[in-house]
Amino acid sequence: MVEKNLQSIFSAWVRANRDKIDKSTVWELKMEKGNAFAFDRLADHQIEALLNAKGMGMYHKISDVPVSWGGQMRFTHSKPCDCMLIKGADAFVVLCFYKLRQKKETLWIDVERFLKVKNESPRKSITESEARYIASRIEMI
Repeated sequence: MVEKNLQSIFSAWVRANRDKIDKSTVWELKMEKGNAFAFDRLADHQIEALLNAKGMGMYHKISDVPVSWGGQMRFTHSKPCDCMLIKGADAFVVLCFYKLRQKKETLWIDVERFLKVKNESPRKSITESEARYIASRIEMI
């Protein structure tokens, strides 16, 4: 299991559970196979985007992705829109401490709370139990 597999599973869960999400929400998914998640695995640009989505707004242009075979471009995948500005959204760092052959438990941590813990912690990582304690939401996907 790699992070892109987690993304696929999480996306399917979100689509099936839209009624459980009250407002616009952005997530940064991180999978951890050990006992602690290193704070520096969340890049500065990811933190900035999450904070902007909560506050003044995060602009994102959806890339045009051509589909080709035989070396010739045929068409592009349809997309919902060209671009978007997400403002006043909930923003979460979502940690999944992966355990083989078990359902994936996702710990949704508000980005501001995550940063507070990161800045106040004497450690360079957060343990699964600490993450569970500060999570705003826990979902099995």
